[in-house]
Amino acid sequence: MKKQFSFFKITIIILIFGVFAFVNQVYAETNDYQLNKNDVQYTITPLIFNEGDREPIELKLKILSSNFDYTKIKSVYFKFYNYSDDLRFSFSKGIFENDWNTDNKEFTFSMANDWSTRYNAELISIDYQIKYQNTLYSIPIDDETKIIVIPTVPITCNSFIYSNWSSCSEGGQQTRSIISSSPSGCSGGNPVSTQSCTYVSPVCTSWTYSDWSSCQSGDTKIRTIISSSPNGCTGGNPILTQSCTYIAPTCTSWIYSDWGTCSDNGQQTRSIISSSPSGCSNGNPILTQSCTYIYTPPTCTSWTYSDWSICTNNQQTRTIISSQPANCIGGNPILNETCNSTPACSENDWTSLLTPTACPNNDQQTKTWYKIGQCQEGATHPSIETVSCNYQTPTCNNFIYSDWGSCGSSGVQSRTVFSSSPANCIGGNPILNQTCTYIPPCIADNWSCSIWSNCSSNGVQVRTCNKILNCEGGVSSPAITQSCVYTLPDKQENVGSLSNGILVRIKGTAGVYLIYNNQKRPIKSAAVFLGRGYKWKDIIDVDANILNVYPTGLELTISEVINIVSKNQGIKIKINVPSLRVRSLPNANGKIITSVQSGKEYQVIEQQTGWYKINYIAGKTGWIMSQYTKIIK
Repeated sequence: MKKQFSFFKITIIILIFGVFAFVNQVYAETNDYQLNKNDVQYTITPLIFNEGDREPIELKLKILSSNFDYTKIKSVYFKFYNYSDDLRFSFSKGIFENDWNTDNKEFTFSMANDWSTRYNAELISIDYQIKYQNTLYSIPIDDETKIIVIPTVPITCNSFIYSNWSSCSEGGQQTRSIISSSPSGCSGGNPVSTQSCTYVSPVCTSWTYSDWSSCQSGDTKIRTIISSSPNGCTGGNPILTQSCTYIAPTCTSWIYSDWGTCSDNGQQTRSIISSSPSGCSNGNPILTQSCTYIYTPPTCTSWTYSDWSICTNNQQTRTIISSQPANCIGGNPILNETCNSTPACSENDWTSLLTPTACPNNDQQTKTWYKIGQCQEGATHPSIETVSCNYQTPTCNNFIYSDWGSCGSSGVQSRTVFSSSPANCIGGNPILNQTCTYIPPCIADNWSCSIWSNCSSNGVQVRTCNKILNCEGGVSSPAITQSCVYTLPDKQENVGSLSNGILVRIKGTAGVYLIYNNQKRPIKSAAVFLGRGYKWKDIIDVDANILNVYPTGLELTISEVINIVSKNQGIKIKINVPSLRVRSLPNANGKIITSVQSGKEYQVIEQQTGWYKINYIAGKTGWIMSQYTKIIK
């Protein structure tokens, strides 16, 4: 019996009803007990699985009746049908006595879930049968039993294995197919199945020709190609010519040149310009005829002359050595011309050039003579001659130096000569010394450092140190970082932790503030900053969580008067260097009043960037650099 099926469409699931049909088959054997619906309890799991899962479907049978011998159940048998009632898959399982759990009369087996991957797009109906003794029983199943298949979310392919590229087509394209793709079970993606290529025409191997032409005058006949193969081919070795024996026609008419002059044998000739018919030969052209010869020597048209003679009385002459054409006469040779009489040469008509200009160390120079006067004969000189000279070592006039050395305490720096010119020169005036400005080595008092910043979240506090006098080397910059113990800030506790009157900015930012009366006063232009006499080196970088606890006050102007009153009058310090100068002002230009010694302790009565004001003796105050002190309270 075939039952009707229905679909419940859900966005991400496909509901498949498993409908078990009742089928009865009886084999030829008498049974002592008839199996009925209440004798067997079944359980099917899972009822829900993902599309494509290979998880087995488990069936559990439990015998509820004690009226028959359950050990005589021999097998179970499944048939799977699609919605068109076509048998698609079957499964059977033989049951042996030792397969049973004898305590609770249960039998459990698993069925491979192949149909879920092959037929998950179809409805499945199942005939479920039990063979008891030799009779097959179809067990009625609750119609509400259903198997739910959750569709797999499509996976887009992102990797492909291809076949080899095909040969390039005439259209400049080649293709390939996909052998496999990944990840497993994926679909779609962007496989590259075509690409451009350069089509190379095949070489022609066969041709269809026109008929051979008639034999040409070169003993060759020709033909042309009508078509060739394979299609689209080029090149190859088509046979387009072959030898033949050309038989030229006899000429019957000619076009001649003019007759030549009459020779001394009374004949004149002419030549053939063309003949017809085309390609003809032989015939009887008339190329000679009789004439009356009259000899006339030709007129000379060109001559070979001797050199001109010396100019005498403003005239010079020459003679004819030969003339053309042969046996010619007459013509107009030029044998005389007017000239200016030339005087005999003197030494003043000659000049010379020495090479090289300066006498080399082999004491020899080459002298080349040039005639500069309009003269002839008289004084003469050879074109080139070698002359002796006296070599003189040259004085150096050009130098290549080393870099200048460092400036000494005497205010002089020097350098050495690497090379000089001209070659092999001596002496000269090289500049080997010059005055310079001596910069002394740095000492401790040449450095000015800001106060230490608050401890940052990474356990480091920083300060800036700058030279207050021009110096080089010597005592290097004091430390600008040191370790510290960071304490999470509390807004109320941190207000006032920055000294009154210091310049600060948040690390990594450009905005500068003046801490004044527990407010941060923004300085928004370089003109205001420099106009108030502040120095960039005095700016202290602090963490944002320290500066942000201060409320923002009014923008600071150039003209505003700021009276710095320290809020840290409880600070007690100790001198940390052998001797420290006390100045009248909180800067290096302040007048030196006195000095205080190492280990002495003082109460700070005021502070400005990098400076403490102390009572160095009763009733006397002055400023000392804070970097050379240690806070003890």
